[in-house]
Amino acid sequence: MTATATFENTTAGSENQALLRCPGLGQFRTSAFRVLRLSPAATAKEAVWQCDKTLARVRMGIPLPDPDPAPWLPSADPIEIQEAARTIESPLARIVEQLLWFDPDDENHASLIEALTTADHERLRAYLTASQSSSVAHRVSDANLRLLLGFSRLHEVGPVLVEPASAAPGAKLVRQNRSGPAIVENPHALLRAPVTREVGLATWHGLLGHAVASWGMLLCSPDFVEHVRVKIAALGDELLTDDDLEAVLSGLRTRIMGVRLPERKGGTAATIIPSVGCPMGCNFCTTSAFFGGKGKFINFYQTGDELFDVMCQAEDKLKVNSFFMMDENFLLHRPRALRLLQRMKEAGKSWTMAVFASANAIHKYSMQELVELGVTWIWMGLESPRSSYAKLHGADTRQLTHELQAHGIRVQGNGCQGRTRDGAYGVRRDQGRDRQRSAWKSHGLARQDTPRRGGHPV
Repeated sequence: MTATATFENTTAGSENQALLRCPGLGQFRTSAFRVLRLSPAATAKEAVWQCDKTLARVRMGIPLPDPDPAPWLPSADPIEIQEAARTIESPLARIVEQLLWFDPDDENHASLIEALTTADHERLRAYLTASQSSSVAHRVSDANLRLLLGFSRLHEVGPVLVEPASAAPGAKLVRQNRSGPAIVENPHALLRAPVTREVGLATWHGLLGHAVASWGMLLCSPDFVEHVRVKIAALGDELLTDDDLEAVLSGLRTRIMGVRLPERKGGTAATIIPSVGCPMGCNFCTTSAFFGGKGKFINFYQTGDELFDVMCQAEDKLKVNSFFMMDENFLLHRPRALRLLQRMKEAGKSWTMAVFASANAIHKYSMQELVELGVTWIWMGLESPRSSYAKLHGADTRQLTHELQAHGIRVQGNGCQGRTRDGAYGVRRDQGRDRQRSAWKSHGLARQDTPRRGGHPV
């Protein structure tokens, strides 16, 4: 008996692993509406609240009070539960999730969900074989139900709508082992093959073929386009507009040593994003990789006039006079910065800015220009002077730091140590040099691209 029980548990574990690896079932298994037991009409606040309750129950081993709309699938883990809440918080991601679930505007939605929670094959079969409604909501739910049941039958789980013996022979499916991959010869032809209604409900390929065809027709339908537009319009203020993007605070719910700082209008700097990426192309920086690759950048505001207008809008909406310039190397674009300074002088603006800048970019400005521009804080790269980075070429960062500080500009240095020319002695020497700069410095230990000789970093 013990051996048999062990074998059964091992088999069940292998089956669960196969289900977890199936992308088709994964869409339904980890759907936010299944994981959090939420209605597709739920708001972001409801999702966050439900996420906290769900996590607390899962961690304590207490079952969720609401029924599972797909009880034959494995449950979500804590990470997937948190990901589900994040999906609902993102308005457009929520719409995608709604379209790949069961639409509540379907007139038979309530009975469909009840049939799924009880895995009632008779009611599910009746839903699929009943006279088809022309509404987009019903067509979406019908297609998604066939996807769910088709992927489930592919893995031999879930309700069986029609016993295979009463239908025509299904597709030949060869499995290397219970937990291994399913191998099907020419699956596209199999899904496109015409089948009878009985075969279409009895076999996985009949269900999936009908679902894929239904979604193909939906995506080409003007009614479906209008259906999606209605859902987007229902988001209302949840969608970000141009005005929202131009007036964003640089910090929310700030705490120091656990103490929440008071929030008042105008007390926190506004965030301005003039550009993304960086033309310097340092080999340890991942920023440019997100925006075109090493050494690439994208300017959102090409001129100082555009930048000035955006900052005026943020000043008016947020009642601020300080700005955090979220730009990897703001001062590198000198014509734009000087035009901004000219506009500030013409309008009598006394703004302050916190910026990111490299040493070679700072050298392009006089201290008077930096002070008039309102620069009060600079994040500057302070890599080893033995490095070959262009941003440090010909720069005495120690003298530069002292000069900036003498003009009331705070300097926060950042350096990645452990690079190709460092070594233990080099790291200690650079740390001593950092203390002489008297700059507040954050250190990072870089390991990538470090050649090794004899098992030790060079």
